[in-house]
Amino acid sequence: MAQSAYQAVVDRDREAARRARRFAAVIAAFLAGASGGGLLTATAGARTLWVLVGLLTLGLALFVYDERVAARSSAPAVTRSV
Repeated sequence: MAQSAYQAVVDRDREAARRARRFAAVIAAFLAGASGGGLLTATAGARTLWVLVGLLTLGLALFVYDERVAARSSAPAVTRSV
């Protein structure tokens, strides 16, 4: 991220700026999730585990769906020769 941010500022590289923003968003999302999980654990205790299991299951379902859609769109068309 630091290298992309440097290139974005010094070289005015738009692609480097996009990479730096994307990486910063991933870091911010991780920080928000870790903070939220910590707060939820402090307030709800062990029941928080079920919320996290639900979120992970949802994430897995979205991943599997996305992989299947990508596999269908990149699969070669099957043709029959008569």
